[in-house]
This record gives sequence, structure tokens and C-alpha cells, in this order.
Amino acid sequence: MPASRKPQPKACEKIGLARNVLPQRRGSANWQYNECQMAALPENLFEVLGGRSVFGARRPTETALIQAIRGGLPQAALEAVARQLNSPSNLNALLSASKRTFARRKKQARLTVGESDRLVRLARLLARAVTIFGTREKAVAWLEQPNRALRNLAPLSLMDTDIGAVEVGAVLTRIEHGVFA
Repeated sequence: MPASRKPQPKACEKIGLARNVLPQRRGSANWQYNECQMAALPENLFEVLGGRSVFGARRPTETALIQAIRGGLPQAALEAVARQLNSPSNLNALLSASKRTFARRKKQARLTVGESDRLVRLARLLARAVTIFGTREKAVAWLEQPNRALRNLAPLSLMDTDIGAVEVGAVLTRIEHGVFA
């Protein structure tokens, strides 16, 4: 490449995000990965968590969402996710809290930091499933059905732990990229 021509930076580099490049070895199964590395939130996460009724007029940035989690999300976010899932009873188990605890949270109007974090984890995976499957109904149906890639467990039943959520996320990634899952 001539010295006068520089490679054009990817969009992520223009906004200051790093690129992760894995070296490629001849004859090995390693491959080069030149995409931007970022733990990006799904575009529709804002809507899954209740949108403007929960966060006000502006879509929160990742930093603002972290601060909101640390301060405890409003009860309205929990109710919004419950409406999306069509089954509020599952939500209690997924957030590791009893119905009585959520009745108390309604009076306090805020979730704890742990409950907020688990709710965002669940909402993030739900939002990603909606993006991949195209509709909320298809995404919820997939989350509730046993999946062979998850040892015949329903993805929703694994999302009460971080490791389970990572497994569900990995299966969603495989589906998104057309790999048998």
C-alpha cells in the first residue's frame, strides 16, 4: 500500500472504540476478526424496559443506564418487562425474589441494585431475541421452549444466573449468524 494512502478507519474507531484483531495462522482453525469490540446494548432495550414512561424523554446512554441500575430502577421497568414476557410469575423466580418482595417494592417504587441488574440482564436478552426473531411473540415463544443447545432447558429458565444468561446469549449469537443451535 502506498505511503500516501492510509486505511480508512471503521465507524467504531471514529468514535474511539478499539478494534480487536486476532492473528491468523496458516493452516490453523484461527481466523482474523476485524470487527469492533463493544458490549453494545440492543437498540430496542430502551423500549423493553418501559421506554419514556420509565426513563423520561431521552434514551439513556450506557453510562446513564449503569447509574440507573446503581440507584435502583423504578418499579415501572419491572412491570414493562413483565408485560413483554406475558408471564409475571416467571419474573419473580428470574429476579430471585418472592411475590411479597415485589409487593413491598411497589410501595418503595424502586428495585434494589441486584434486582435492577438482573432485570436489565433479562431485558437485554429479551430485546436481542426480539431483534433476531423479528417479533416479540416469536422471541417469547423461543425463550419459553426447551432448546437442545441448552440441554433441553428453556432459555428463560437459565436466565436467573449470569452463567445461564451467557449460555442463552451464545445460542442467540449462533442463531443470528446462521449456525445450527
